[in-house]
Amino acid sequence: MGKYSILAGHNSQLWTHSYTHDKEGPGRYRVDGEIVIGDNVYIGSMSVITGGVKIADKVAVGANSSVSKSLLEAGTYVSQPLRFIPYDPSVDAREKYHKIEGFSVCEDVYEKKI
Repeated sequence: MGKYSILAGHNSQLWTHSYTHDKEGPGRYRVDGEIVIGDNVYIGSMSVITGGVKIADKVAVGANSSVSKSLLEAGTYVSQPLRFIPYDPSVDAREKYHKIEGFSVCEDVYEKKI
């Protein structure tokens, strides 16, 4: 968290990990990612920031926003209206990540780099 930045209001969350489930059965894997917030950043109430995200200096994130990719230019960002995004569970997203060894959890752990 940078200088003079604020995680404002009520119910804002920072999530440094997520899960992806296999196409069938109980299998899943975890994806970890660092969150970096620059200087003079304002994060509005009820916003969620996911792992592997960098927020540049001088950014304002509107209330109730979901930030799942990096915001690299100074300015104001707000979430879009709800929309459908197709998901193909036959595509294995693990190829995009680096596997982390040494975790003693029931699933594999991967890292999403900034």
